Amino acid sequence: MKFIHPFLLALGFFSRIPVPSKPDFKPADMAGISAFFPLVGWIIGAGMAAVYIVVHQLLPHGVSIICMLAAGIWLTGALHEDGLADTVDGLGGGLDRERVLTIMHDSRVGSYGVLALGVMLLLKFSTLSAMSSGVMLWAVLAGHSVSRLAGVWLMQTLEYVRPQGKGGGMTQPLGKRALTFAMLTGLLPLLGAAWWIPLWNLPLVLLAVALVWWWFRAVLQRRLGGYTGDCVGAMQQLTEIMFYLGVLACLSQ
Repeated sequence: MKFIHPFLLALGFFSRIPVPSKPDFKPADMAGISAFFPLVGWIIGAGMAAVYIVVHQLLPHGVSIICMLAAGIWLTGALHEDGLADTVDGLGGGLDRERVLTIMHDSRVGSYGVLALGVMLLLKFSTLSAMSSGVMLWAVLAGHSVSRLAGVWLMQTLEYVRPQGKGGGMTQPLGKRALTFAMLTGLLPLLGAAWWIPLWNLPLVLLAVALVWWWFRAVLQRRLGGYTGDCVGAMQQLTEIMFYLGVLACLSQ
């Protein structure tokens, strides 16, 4: 039961997937649920893969990928895409910390956010459509877990700048066991690389993801002195696409 309750809270918070009972997102209960972020990524990635497999029985590869990406957006309620748009709007339009946070809190999407979403969706479609079905399905599952692990590490290494925000309760540092669980669930899908890409290339893929993580973390530290929930969503999107680009680069060699 100690595992099930926080897992259901995480699933209900990070996705639209129905849970047995509507979670009550109280700050005290939210502590520690970020450890389940990569596991939720497994479920999102598996759901997207299932949509692709079904649609691909009738429609071409490219159309099936579009349907798969749409399913992913629906499954998460565009939570991470919204975070990317808000973060890019804030960083692009704000000259100081307070202005950046004000813009990010605005529910309206600006030109920077629209452009970021457009580029991100085009990159996702272009990279995934260039892969064969088998590699692509593995990349989606692994990419969704690894990128969410990147979000967990962002939360572990920066301070939350909105203590009264909706996600404030989950920003407490994870214990060793919880962090180990997040690491294992985040990295376990990488074992599938043995079937699809040369194993000696996998560290290069992870290095590319780590460099993007480090760069974006440095930007947030300099501009905000920490992170918000939107920043975690943006980190997930950035590292997900970098994972796809890294896998595609390995296949192109």
